[in-house]
Amino acid sequence: MTDIKNKVLYVANNITTPTRVSNRIIVDIALHLSRYYDIAMVYPKEFVPFPVYKFKKYKYLHSLDKTWYNDGIPVTPIEYYRLPGFSLSFSLLRTAEHDVCRYVEQNGQPALTHAHFVLPDGYFARILKRRYGIPYLVSIRETDVKYINKAFASGCHKSKFEEVLHDADGIIVHNVFQQDFIKSHFGVNSIVIPHAIDDNLLQYRELQPCRDEVVITVVSSMIKRKRLSWVIDAVKEYNGNKKIFLGIIGDGELRHELYSQAEGMDNVKFYGQLSHDKVVELLAESDIFALPSEGETFGLVYLEAAAVMNAVIAVEGTGVWGVFKEDEQALFCHDYHSFKNMLHQLIDDDDKRMTMAVNAYNKVKEDLVWDKITEKYHEVYQEVIRNNPG
Repeated sequence: MTDIKNKVLYVANNITTPTRVSNRIIVDIALHLSRYYDIAMVYPKEFVPFPVYKFKKYKYLHSLDKTWYNDGIPVTPIEYYRLPGFSLSFSLLRTAEHDVCRYVEQNGQPALTHAHFVLPDGYFARILKRRYGIPYLVSIRETDVKYINKAFASGCHKSKFEEVLHDADGIIVHNVFQQDFIKSHFGVNSIVIPHAIDDNLLQYRELQPCRDEVVITVVSSMIKRKRLSWVIDAVKEYNGNKKIFLGIIGDGELRHELYSQAEGMDNVKFYGQLSHDKVVELLAESDIFALPSEGETFGLVYLEAAAVMNAVIAVEGTGVWGVFKEDEQALFCHDYHSFKNMLHQLIDDDDKRMTMAVNAYNKVKEDLVWDKITEKYHEVYQEVIRNNPG
């Protein structure tokens, strides 16, 4: 049996399931840390009664009743009742307490629980701390920020957020905005651990000044909060001396609207959904990566663009803001006007564009590859485990 000091339990509902593809960053974190720990996962699964599970939104939950494996990591679903509407949504979390405790009794106590949302994940972790004294960490994501704002505005579930965060043995955020947000709302400190990329994605290239054509690339789902319309409009409004080519990679519900917006622009190409290898290949032929997306937990694609030496434009107060140094390693806009000005500046100013691309590349190489980030997680885990010898 594995030594309890090496067992870590993840509680995470934002992971790929056998019936739904999702962001794999949490699984990637677990896989890289598996060199140090025996990691298993619990998946908080909403109880969906008949006939609700026949609706498209909930259909993926219906058959999730057995343990499955994500890249060799066992994932066990534990059901909880989530009521419709935010005001009632987390009212019945306590109904999961018996099953959460039974899971630990059957599988052994971990040295640490790492919850990847505040609710419901952090609530499950808090149950285990109160019952067995198992310390826990909570990672904050953009969805948590949205829910906390709702909780403070309405008063609903505010106490649950406070209990989970105040009882946690550590809080992990992914950017500086989240760190400031948690501190101002709950008076608690947190540690910033960005996401990471594989170092084999790094591609140094000699950048050429005074090129006639500047290539701009966007990689994104076509949804409202990504604000791809800003990029198309900014390209349309450029009146400088450079030739511009804009490549848009991705698909989504706004595809027809965006196609119409770019109608008649022969310097815009929609690639649709591409393989990751093809995306990296196109980014390596690009000069500027411009994605004015709001509400990003982090945004790995900014790192991937920087890793192949694109100058990056993102949005202040979200995503990689505070990870890249402003005006040195990336530009951060706050509205359409500032975004357009920044994009036009990078198009026209070869020295600025190249300097920022080199700086961003160096930042990723030195700090934002998996070996570096894995060590940060390992240090945090070890500190919590040492402080809670059980």
